[in-house]
Amino acid sequence: MELIAMGLFCVILALLAFVLWQWNEAWLMMPLLRDGANLPPGHLGLPFFGEMPKFLWYFKIIRRPDEFINSRKKRYGSQVGMYRCHLFGSPIIIVSDPTTNKFVLQSDHLFQIRWPHRELVGLNSLVSVEGKLHKRLRRCVIDAISQPQSLRQVILKVQPRILNALRLWASKGIIEADHEAKTKTVRHTYPHPTSVT
Repeated sequence: MELIAMGLFCVILALLAFVLWQWNEAWLMMPLLRDGANLPPGHLGLPFFGEMPKFLWYFKIIRRPDEFINSRKKRYGSQVGMYRCHLFGSPIIIVSDPTTNKFVLQSDHLFQIRWPHRELVGLNSLVSVEGKLHKRLRRCVIDAISQPQSLRQVILKVQPRILNALRLWASKGIIEADHEAKTKTVRHTYPHPTSVT
């Protein structure tokens, strides 16, 4: 009797796992597929979490972010170049093909492009605004930083900081270059974010 109960429990557990695994597909994709949407291949992962555990595994644990995309290429074919998944709390489509990326980024009237949450980068940050305002801001930033006088001002502000960082690193002896370079880059670029405010 215990063997039958254990077998029944395993079957129910397997069915529950299957339903959970397919929940995001049914809940989020079925309405789109019913309306005739032509969606790229992919899977949305677990409810609420999506594919964040796998994403974090590749990015944070094994530190090989390219493998996240390569795993999709292996599973769905490299000729596709677009894959659907569920990251950061919402379903998204990842574009990995350079030609398709160029098309998507130049056709902003056809696609809804979302960047990281506006609260993280600023409501009026260059990466948060869209459409004509984004194009205007981008042009202003490019014009501003491509002028020789602008570059001189930036160098005058950044050069002493970089020299201090190099002196500090020399005094430490052995450093973890990757970590130190990232830290210094963030500290030197953060005071000058590209924002309207």
